[in-house]
Amino acid sequence: MEQLLKRDNQQVIPKDTKENLIFRIDFFNYCEQHIESKFAAIALFKKDIIAFFDICLFTYDPRKKPADIPFILYDYQEEYALEINQAIINGESVLTEKSRDMGTTWIILGVFLYRWLFFDENFLAGSRKEELVDRIGDLDTLFERLRYMIRVLPDWLLRMCGFDRRNSGYMKIFKLNGASITGESMNDNFSRQGRYNAILLDEFAFWDCAELVWRACGDSAKCKLPISTPNGSLNTFARLRKSGQIKVKTLLWRVHPEKTEEWYRQEVAKRPTKDIAQEIDINYTASAGKPFYGGFIRGLHSRKIEVIKDRELLLGWDYGYHKPCCVVSQIDSKGRWNILDCLLGEDEIIDAFGERVKTYFNLYYKDFILRNYGDPAGEQESDKSKKTSAQILSEIGFKVISIPSNTNKANYDARKSIIEKKLKTIIDGVPALCVNDTPANQIIIEGFEGGYHYPEANNDGFIDERPVEDGYYEHPFNALEYIAVNVFKAVESNKNFVKTRHPKGRV
Repeated sequence: MEQLLKRDNQQVIPKDTKENLIFRIDFFNYCEQHIESKFAAIALFKKDIIAFFDICLFTYDPRKKPADIPFILYDYQEEYALEINQAIINGESVLTEKSRDMGTTWIILGVFLYRWLFFDENFLAGSRKEELVDRIGDLDTLFERLRYMIRVLPDWLLRMCGFDRRNSGYMKIFKLNGASITGESMNDNFSRQGRYNAILLDEFAFWDCAELVWRACGDSAKCKLPISTPNGSLNTFARLRKSGQIKVKTLLWRVHPEKTEEWYRQEVAKRPTKDIAQEIDINYTASAGKPFYGGFIRGLHSRKIEVIKDRELLLGWDYGYHKPCCVVSQIDSKGRWNILDCLLGEDEIIDAFGERVKTYFNLYYKDFILRNYGDPAGEQESDKSKKTSAQILSEIGFKVISIPSNTNKANYDARKSIIEKKLKTIIDGVPALCVNDTPANQIIIEGFEGGYHYPEANNDGFIDERPVEDGYYEHPFNALEYIAVNVFKAVESNKNFVKTRHPKGRV
């Protein structure tokens, strides 16, 4: 065994494909003939994850002949595999932004397989669609890649690690001791049913309910591994990338030995500019999706706005349990709707959020007359209390009214027509809807630009007419919409705003 592994007292595993294949044959033949060598091999792999990759694993690329390729890690891939392995040990999350075709998903799956085999750890591998998680025979899916890597491992190694090849099913590979790698597609309760050493979130920038998924993963694993090419700057992946709250690993095409400047020039010549930006250059400027509200232009609709002291404030409330939201707005003397402020909760129940908003208003909006509009669902008991969200806010000082959201006056068609009309109307050279350019309002500005967007078409080409419920942008936009459907129908049908029938309230 030592004669195979060492040369001049240095461990040597050939990196040349042909030499590596010969080395693998000699290595495993030796192990088959000598029982003590099997234990030595297991000890080597447990100590050296790179040796496990370079000796045991294969990857698959149908563009190459042969398509089955020894998984010999490039230098940047060795570094990445070591970092991911250490992140799992440390319980640390790592976000990976990458050019396409860098082997990133294969490497993480290889690390999961390694730690599951030799350390009996548990992992969850997720993607945005079930058919991307597992489909028998499709090596574009996560689990067929795992099965492919397991398939080439010798039986004695699997037995010594406690795995029976029969214990591999749809979206699950497991040992009798309970250690498993399971799969799951995007859903609001993603990962909530288990506890894991790490979770892979593949192509996370393209997940519609990414905010809900990210929150759910927080209780399921300390190590979360979102990886993706960019999909614009208006999604949870991009927000995490910019947050400074997660370690970021960048794998740009230039570090790949096979991707030369000539290769890049050829890609630029044959691919659309947006594809180059998104798939190769790790450029976040591409749009995240089709905006639900058309007509917003940052340079036109976003501007510095002063609060008018003698005019009432219009407040929109969304009662989301994890992210309650209050949007503050005002109609100026010309009839323009100005979005002044946005207060967004973070894991707050409505009681605590309402008190925080009250304190904020006493500092910045004291003595203003307020009109409060909210979600009809606020009339239902919530927050594990016998009181409704509307009752809770009323006791704090915010008397919220609402109209049913399933009527023609308040459904998404009504919301869209009202808000888009405001965006496209110009009054004395200024849009009829403007957003105050402040840090707190960037979520609204980004939402208009595409963060609040239509979902992707399904397999039949159908696109839902409702915006994506992403757990982030939806909250301030729902709050805006409650103002729109409660106020502007009345405003447009009655020019005298003061005579509107809605009651007034103060904090």
